[in-house]
Amino acid sequence: MKNSVSIKNLLVIFNLFAGILFSSVAFAAPSQIVLFCSSWNMKCREAKTACSSAAQELGINYSDLDIDQNNTQQKANAMGLNLPSVIPYIYILDSKGKIIKGKLYKGETSQSLKQDLMKY
Repeated sequence: MKNSVSIKNLLVIFNLFAGILFSSVAFAAPSQIVLFCSSWNMKCREAKTACSSAAQELGINYSDLDIDQNNTQQKANAMGLNLPSVIPYIYILDSKGKIIKGKLYKGETSQSLKQDLMKY
């Protein structure tokens, strides 16, 4: 009888721990890619294609913000993002809009971006 109570207690503790662990992982999972770019930059054109494809394959949201548009600063502020000093620049956000990662696009393919996103 005493062993069955101990096992039940251990199972309850394990389930609580597993629930906390997996729920925190779910909140950190990427849910959006935001690309800062411009229409005149050739690297930005590559980045748009790669980011859009990776987001579509993973089923997450994608948006790009053209730094030459008048309202980009306001959009970035509304999302809690800083306007980057270099482009193309990628922000990866979680489901709550928190920045998971920010990085300069360096010619990655959609597949390598997808693999990078799957790490979170």
